[in-house]
Amino acid sequence: MASHNFFENSSKFIIRDSEFSTVGRDLVVNQNHYYRDRARIEVAPGKQFPIIHMSDIYLLGTIARYEIQDSCGSVQVTRTVRTVKFKSDRLTMVTYEGPNAKEDFEDDVLRYSQTWSPNLAQLYGITEWNLPAMIFHDELIPYAYLFNSCISRPIAHAYLMYRYLVDSMQASLSRNRKRRMAIFPSQHWMQPASGLICLGPNGPRVFQIEYVEAETGSHEHWIPALTFQAYASDEAIVKHIENHFKTVECLVAQSAPRRHEGSTASTGLDITDTSTKLSFGFSLIAHC
Repeated sequence: MASHNFFENSSKFIIRDSEFSTVGRDLVVNQNHYYRDRARIEVAPGKQFPIIHMSDIYLLGTIARYEIQDSCGSVQVTRTVRTVKFKSDRLTMVTYEGPNAKEDFEDDVLRYSQTWSPNLAQLYGITEWNLPAMIFHDELIPYAYLFNSCISRPIAHAYLMYRYLVDSMQASLSRNRKRRMAIFPSQHWMQPASGLICLGPNGPRVFQIEYVEAETGSHEHWIPALTFQAYASDEAIVKHIENHFKTVECLVAQSAPRRHEGSTASTGLDITDTSTKLSFGFSLIAHC
């Protein structure tokens, strides 16, 4: 792993298989603000990202803060997720502070640059090294916000659960090929541009759901995503369901992760062989 002053005085670095190589030159950032003229880094073969000045970033708000502690309880890294504005774009930024900030930052840059998927938060660029930060495309919406806004609306909640399970499993499959996996809601976000749920940095917790456990293959039929704005309208959600599912019961059946023997997962769903009962009192017999 790179030392703490690894990135200093480098105009480009390349990451291959967790090993770093550098081209040692003074860091030169072109002051022209066209994207194509910005200093860029290559973090994997063929994958380049711009270096963005902190002075060009306007902070709009803080979404979540997450601390990593050592065995003695000392904070080693504090990750803060913020909504920011860069030029005319609203984006999501994760900053790293603390004794192990740069190491944690380098690990995350490598991880997010290795895999490219519509169900993974997509890296936009990185900042200068005095405050390590990754910047993601889009103003990501925490899954916790969607969950809480839909919990009193049974149809919206059922569709959101379906979308979350399908997209979160696709995200996990992009990272690994495990048949069975645990999925943590706090690590998931909605991308307004696509309406898809993506795996990203730790965000606000969903207290009603700690994690769910699902099998790949239990949600094989991909349905186009609703736009973020459409979640405000029950009428739009019902129309979308009617266009893509045989019945509402079919949607509810596909919104249920399978419960495994011995699993302690709190899913917010009570599932039996003959019915699917959602915790907010919406019960339907599913024969799909």
